[in-house]
Amino acid sequence: MTTYPHRLLLLLAPLSVGCGSPESPPPTPAAEEAPPIPEGAERGAERPPHAPEPGALVQGTLEAPEGATGAAVFVSLKIEGQPGPPLAAKRLPPGPFPLSFTLTEADRPMAKGPVPDRFQLKATLDADGDPMTKGPDDLEIVATTDKGTADLSLILAPRAE
Repeated sequence: MTTYPHRLLLLLAPLSVGCGSPESPPPTPAAEEAPPIPEGAERGAERPPHAPEPGALVQGTLEAPEGATGAAVFVSLKIEGQPGPPLAAKRLPPGPFPLSFTLTEADRPMAKGPVPDRFQLKATLDADGDPMTKGPDDLEIVATTDKGTADLSLILAPRAE
């Protein structure tokens, strides 16, 4: 059998191109070129603290007493004193607390007309996970707030009978 060492060299030659010295990474911008981080914000944050999320009707944080448990948290918006379905509603996991929430136009199951500038917000830590039942172990809060509120802080408590 005849060997052809020069053919082997021709096959390996293209593999060795560029292997002599490692390519250096692109230069990073100097610290003075980086934009300043607003006070209270973290790098990569999309908006300053307490700034409303785009399209948010309301957003905030729910607190619950230590050891509080339930199957789900329900947050809903209604026009105060008017019967009927909520303007917006969302089911959230039952903690951990503090629990952040945001209701947007996407949370309006039966969107009819614009959302008023002022509405009633109800949040419930529901023991059985069914928003249609009311139990003695449910915790809730009802508050009137303005559309676009971004820093609502609410504390869940036993329902008033």
